[in-house]
Amino acid sequence: PVSALWIYNLVVDTEGKPYPEMDISLIPSDTEFIDCMGKAIARPKTNKIMISPLPIFLRGKPKTLAAFRGALAKTQAGSGEISPVDVFAQAVSSSQIDISVRNLLSRTSGGRMKISDSGTTVFDKRISIAGKDTWKYPVVVKKNAGALTTFTAKTEFTPSEWEKPIVNDIALDIIAAPKLASPIAIDGDLSDWPAQAKIPMPARFMEFPPYGKDPAGTMELKQKYPKGIPWKGDADLSATLYAAWDAENLYIAVKVKDDLFSPAATLDGVWTGDSIQLYFDCWGDARQQSFKGYDNNDQVFDLWPSPDGLVLKRAVAPEQQLAFLKTGIVSGAKTSFKRTVGACVYEVALPLREIVPINLRPGSSFGFALIINDNDGDYRKRGLSLTPN
Repeated sequence: PVSALWIYNLVVDTEGKPYPEMDISLIPSDTEFIDCMGKAIARPKTNKIMISPLPIFLRGKPKTLAAFRGALAKTQAGSGEISPVDVFAQAVSSSQIDISVRNLLSRTSGGRMKISDSGTTVFDKRISIAGKDTWKYPVVVKKNAGALTTFTAKTEFTPSEWEKPIVNDIALDIIAAPKLASPIAIDGDLSDWPAQAKIPMPARFMEFPPYGKDPAGTMELKQKYPKGIPWKGDADLSATLYAAWDAENLYIAVKVKDDLFSPAATLDGVWTGDSIQLYFDCWGDARQQSFKGYDNNDQVFDLWPSPDGLVLKRAVAPEQQLAFLKTGIVSGAKTSFKRTVGACVYEVALPLREIVPINLRPGSSFGFALIINDNDGDYRKRGLSLTPN
């Protein structure tokens, strides 16, 4: 029998923390240890071996597979800084959040789990999780009167071998998008949208550093605005989001207050000017990932207010086998853009086939974010977003 040992952990790889050591005292003494270059490694006298991204191969004697596998299943690897579990939250519906603890080890693990919902302890017990299994605790969401509900919770999980807990502060915005009885006209007029679809966006911003030269071409903007350009209030940048759906489309509209309108000159640079970008985590699994970035079920759309109307472009498509969608202009969508004094309206009807693998039905959920880019004729200095982090 042969086994390969290695670790993939972003905390270790990106934060410079030490690689964990594996206790190999239960591994048969006649097991060979070989590095990734095929060179034999002497068995450490301490019976501890460091596990890194470079695999180490263990080769046992013939006809010892059962004993070999049994010994590996009982070995332990870890350190005081690398968690044996992942703790995350996922919206199951607009009224329920699942708090999950995923055991990263192949053996049963456990510890004490404490969950606080808005400052009130709702769970405080020891839990046991089988190897590679996930423990879940459902929390009922106390919905606000409007379409947007912010859920906050705190989890403290103390593994059996640890003295200090692994603490996670959880914050989720939940949008309860209504199902429509009749389609909405995509014409830039928001009067036909139901009141329950209206979501005033909080003032949450992503700040971007100055780049390029001023309009006169005489000075670098980072020298002209070393501290950036501060937000001047709602008239400078604020927005109201609208979201709804029916059997044919997902409807999204955004009314933006912006006193200076300055879109990009081309679709390729849409994000550099006044524009909107929509992000879909189609399976709602981003919080389960150990990395930040797109995975195989994500989509991104750019909304560009061109001189000829609103253009919708898919900038990131899901994996081909999941959706059979391609990047580029989404010609099947209906779009509208209307500019008024100090404001503008973006309105889109996305056919359901264009947001696969999202499966819209009552009670279903997916991850959603947007950023409203603001350029006042100088540079993209900030974006308004529900999820700036």
